[in-house]
Amino acid sequence: MPTISSSPATILASMARWSISLYCKSRYPRPSRVQQGCLELGEEELHLWWTRPAWWSEESVLARRSQLTTAELARVARFHFEHDRHSAAVVRLFIRQLLSHYAAVAPAQWRFETGAHGRPEIIAPPLPLRFNLSHCDNLVVAAVVQRHSVGVDCELTRRQCSISALAERFFAPTEAAELRALPPEAQRQRFFDLWTLKESYIKALGLGLAQPLNQFTFRLLSRNGEEEQITLDDNERDFASNWRYWLLRPTADYRIAITLPTITPLPYRLVSRALLPTASVLAEPLQQVV
Repeated sequence: MPTISSSPATILASMARWSISLYCKSRYPRPSRVQQGCLELGEEELHLWWTRPAWWSEESVLARRSQLTTAELARVARFHFEHDRHSAAVVRLFIRQLLSHYAAVAPAQWRFETGAHGRPEIIAPPLPLRFNLSHCDNLVVAAVVQRHSVGVDCELTRRQCSISALAERFFAPTEAAELRALPPEAQRQRFFDLWTLKESYIKALGLGLAQPLNQFTFRLLSRNGEEEQITLDDNERDFASNWRYWLLRPTADYRIAITLPTITPLPYRLVSRALLPTASVLAEPLQQVV
């Protein structure tokens, strides 16, 4: 598979081929939508946004510095290396800019509150928008939905780490056993499948690492030889069947997972969009409807 390059056009072509784990059928009616801004977000829709810190020049970040609060600027300044400070600023500017596509709210006017386990939430203005962020290497992703507590995680699969040691420590016994039965390269790919799913799940719960990763189990079952059915066993909770899961593989080097608790009987429609600092939005949906 191709690697993600710094060219937006190259990434657009790559992202459009992402594999998705759920289906959506057009016969279902469309519920009410958030329509205050230039983008609509239906109650049965999940929008996945992404950007790259490398796309944001130092000048573009400095020009938007006033959008950040004093507390945000202080957190950015704590990073020792310049590239880390740059990435931290981009993450914060990214979420403000993309949220302003849903409402007539300037990026600087959004106010957030961080929960006990580190999850940021919108506290002003009072809109039914929920989001979650993740970033790794040179990729930043954000999932945006109405009302529900969504979780998203992205990982760079080529990073150096001891797959077996991490699995034995953090995975449920059946997950670790499944990995041991695979050849080395397949182990690495399946490890990041499971890791991103587990991270997205605990983020959707709003618990972060306060929820031990080895106390619940994900299973990936092949369907039609290509797509995968994702199931969850969590003995502490009896509502696993009400959750939706997406597992995305934009290239061999990246893995993205999304978890969404929902009570709606409607399948969800996933739309992926890129956000550039030099343009308001790449308006055409990049992702297939699922």
